[in-house]
Amino acid sequence: MIPIRADLTKFSNTVIGKAERVIAQGDIVQDSEHPEVWWVMSSDKRRKYRVQIGTDFEGTITYLTCACPHGLKKGGGNTFCYHVAAALLSIGEKEMEK
Repeated sequence: MIPIRADLTKFSNTVIGKAERVIAQGDIVQDSEHPEVWWVMSSDKRRKYRVQIGTDFEGTITYLTCACPHGLKKGGGNTFCYHVAAALLSIGEKEMEK
C-alpha cells in the first residue's frame, strides 16, 4: 500500500480535536471491503457517516468526501469536517505502526 500524504493544516484546531476524540472513543471504522472508505460516528451517536478518501497512484489525495450535512453542503470533493480529519489521522496512525 502506498502511503497517503495528507495535509492536515487545512483543518482547524477545533476540528482536529474533535477528530482525535472520535478516534479515542473508537467511533471510526475502516470499511472491510473498500479500504478508501471509513465510517465515522456522528457527534450525537445516532448515525455513521461515510467518508471516502481518493488518491492517485503516488498516494496524493485527489478528493475527500463525507456524507455528513457539512460534507454534502460544502464538500464538492474537498470536505474539511472532523469525520474526514478522523479518517486521515487514522490512516496516519496505521502507517506509523508499520
